[in-house]
Amino acid sequence: MWRLTIGLICWCSACLVSNGAEPEPVADGEAQAITEILKTGWQTSLAAKRKTDAYYRSLVVAGNVTPDIRRAYLLSLIRTRRYPQALRLTESLLDAKPGDGEILRMKVWLSVITKSYDEAMVDADRLADLAGEMTTDAKDQVAWTLFLGRMIGFVEGPASESAPLGLTDRRRRRLERTLAIDLLKQFQTGRKEVLDRHAELVARRDGLVAKSKADADAEREVKLQDLKAERDRLRDRKDDTTKRQSDLEQALQKRLDEAARQLGPLENERARLDAEGAVVHRELGAIAIDIARLESRAAQIRDPVLRERYYFEIRRLDRIAAGYEADAFALERRAGVVDLQRSSVLRDHQISQAQYGQRLKKGADELNKLRKQERRVDVVEKRTRRPTRGLSGQTRSLNAEIIALNTYVPFPVEQEKKKLLGRVGAKR
Repeated sequence: MWRLTIGLICWCSACLVSNGAEPEPVADGEAQAITEILKTGWQTSLAAKRKTDAYYRSLVVAGNVTPDIRRAYLLSLIRTRRYPQALRLTESLLDAKPGDGEILRMKVWLSVITKSYDEAMVDADRLADLAGEMTTDAKDQVAWTLFLGRMIGFVEGPASESAPLGLTDRRRRRLERTLAIDLLKQFQTGRKEVLDRHAELVARRDGLVAKSKADADAEREVKLQDLKAERDRLRDRKDDTTKRQSDLEQALQKRLDEAARQLGPLENERARLDAEGAVVHRELGAIAIDIARLESRAAQIRDPVLRERYYFEIRRLDRIAAGYEADAFALERRAGVVDLQRSSVLRDHQISQAQYGQRLKKGADELNKLRKQERRVDVVEKRTRRPTRGLSGQTRSLNAEIIALNTYVPFPVEQEKKKLLGRVGAKR
């Protein structure tokens, strides 16, 4: 009599903790437990995995686990690709029933897909021994031997880079020596199927890589030509800009030379006028001193004739001073004209210098921009010249397919599920 009452309580508690939802009640009986595991465990969501694990643990705690329930849970683990956990479960199943060829076949498959090749080869020997026993069903003998050939072919071919060197050769030779002739043919057929399929996929992959590489090389050449044209265009623009900059600098220098040429005579003229003005003002100062001295002496003399002579001299000096004052005024007017001319030349020079400066700055900015574009072209060209590997999305997908065990020996999980449900139904 099944003791599912405690299991039901534990499973309900675990499901409530795992997803917060009230689970469906579990009916008594092995069939219901297997059906529930295969139903929930066939879903790949995280919630479904947790629910299945919690349900199975509740059965274990209640002591209501049979080999078929373990097998159902094993299939759910394989269905959800939890291969390491499934591998551990096969070990416990084989501990309970060492001669279970189907479980042993599952273990070989799981060992290979988890890259436990040493363990897989040991179990392959065990499976070969079972296949050679007289009590084994003929269909199982053929199926197991064909399976072993495929697994050996997979390890020799697609998995050869990750499998230990020489491991498969030794095991294969041992298997070939122990198998009967009819089973040996099945073994060799299965091995050849995988190796031929692997060679076909590799050839197809290599063809895609070669085509992808050729396309990439052709595209690279086109891109390099475009980059060369872009580089030539940038070089021509830079040369034109550099020439314009040089012409502007030469034109500006001519303007500076012209301004200096114009300012030179004006500066000299202004200096001459300043010098002449200084002489005139110096003479006016001396005359003023003489007039003051004569006026002082004339005021001290009582003789009218002698005093008149002093005043006569004073009037003569006044006439001379008037001439000097006229000269000073003329010099000042001339200096004003020179100053105006010099200011005009300086103003024109400043305007020209500002205009040329703006144009030169614009040209310098354009040259910097062109240099940056050239550097970007250099970076793109360097990246473009890297060797192409020809790895397209299709090639990567094919590479994954080449090394995948399911490509050559897919696990018949749906068939195993159907077989298990059929056997459970027959027990009712």
